[in-house]
This record gives sequence, structure tokens and C-alpha cells, in this order.
Amino acid sequence: MASQEKTIEEAINNLREAVELYLEDEDVQIPAAGSILTTTIEVSNDKASHMGL
Repeated sequence: MASQEKTIEEAINNLREAVELYLEDEDVQIPAAGSILTTTIEVSNDKASHMGL
């Protein structure tokens, strides 16, 4: 899943809503607690590098 918004809070809210909608599917299988991966990533906030400048 991915979400792009003007603020991190808006992106997180969109992702939360997407997960909730996904979990409403009766056929979805939620993984066991031991199989969940949590990680962190570092992102650049340099807009010029994303615009090819």
C-alpha cells in the first residue's frame, strides 16, 4: 500500500482507512503475530532531487 498527501498525518490516516477496508473482506487471512514485520525507513525531503533539478 502507498499513500501520498500533503502531511504525514493525512497519509497515515489514508493508510489506516485502506487497511480497515481491506480487513472488512471476509476472505482475508490475518497473519499470526509472530510473522509481522515492523521496520523504519529514511526518506529525503529534498524536493529538487525528485524533480530532476
